Order: sequence, then C-alpha cells, then structure tokens
Amino acid sequence: GMGFGASGGDLGAPNVQVHSAALASEGHDVDVVTFKMSVLPSLLNGLGYMHGGAQATLIDTLTTVAYMAVEATKQGRAGAETLQLPTTTSVTLGVEFLSAGRPDAPLFLECSTDRGGRRLVFLGAVLYHLGEGGKRVLVAQGRHVKNVAKGGTIKVPTKAFLEGLRSQAGRSKL
Repeated sequence: GMGFGASGGDLGAPNVQVHSAALASEGHDVDVVTFKMSVLPSLLNGLGYMHGGAQATLIDTLTTVAYMAVEATKQGRAGAETLQLPTTTSVTLGVEFLSAGRPDAPLFLECSTDRGGRRLVFLGAVLYHLGEGGKRVLVAQGRHVKNVAKGGTIKVPTKAFLEGLRSQAGRSKL
C-alpha cells in the first residue's frame, strides 16, 4: 500500500535517516539538518518519478522535525533538564518542483531555519540528488512558514528526548 504519512511508512524512519546537522552557533549561516532517503516505489507517480505530493509532505514534516531537533539541541546544550518545545502550526507551504526525483539515487533533503521569530518561523528545504562529481541536482525547493504558539509548549525531559532522537537518527551527529 501507499507509504504516505509522517509516522512511519516510506516517508519516515527507517527509510528517512538524518545525514548531517550543523548549527549556526557552530559558525554556519543558519541551522541546517540534512536527511537522506530512498525514493521507494510507493512514492512514485505514474511516470516513475517521485510524486510531488510526497515531496510536499516531506518538506512539511521534515522542516518541522529539523526545527524541533535544533531547538531541543540548543536547550539541552544550555543545560535545560526539561525541554520546552513550542507547538507549531503551518501558515504556508510552498514548493517549486525543479526536476524529477529519481528512484535510482539517494535523495537528500536539506532543512534550514532561515529566520526565527517569536511568532513565526521561516523554514526552508532543498531536495536534491548528487550528480557527477558530487554536484547537486536540485529536485525541489520549499518554503514552510509556521506559527509558533505562545505559551503552548510541550514539556519533555531532555535526556529522554535526546535518547529518542539519537535512536531515530541512527548515525547522526546530533
């Protein structure tokens, strides 16, 4: 059957893995989490390429996961014993489809927090394959604007959250 959906299926773990993570506080321009996945048969359209709906779902889901992971990491590094993660809701989700997502090559999804405010966060996503010489071949670009709920926080023990993150991430650097 179709593996659509954020929880499991072909758009979640174990197919989607954290590939790398870099924080702005470590000298990078923005906070970035890159995921790596296989374009499995359930994610293909009738032409044999990755369905645009699957790409949009990934951008929606993974920009949010990346944002939460970065927030949790920052709070954890600051010594918080309890993480206070904001509840967020989507305001806009825009996707530009640039080329075919191919089933024969790993797909990378680079998610960034381009601007974070108190009420809105602007999240970006770039989906790409690696071409000859490691050059990026862009598949899609996304912009995800989320409302950050004031006072609507999810409280989680830091240790438990980070252990769960690590077990899901596999070989991640988080």
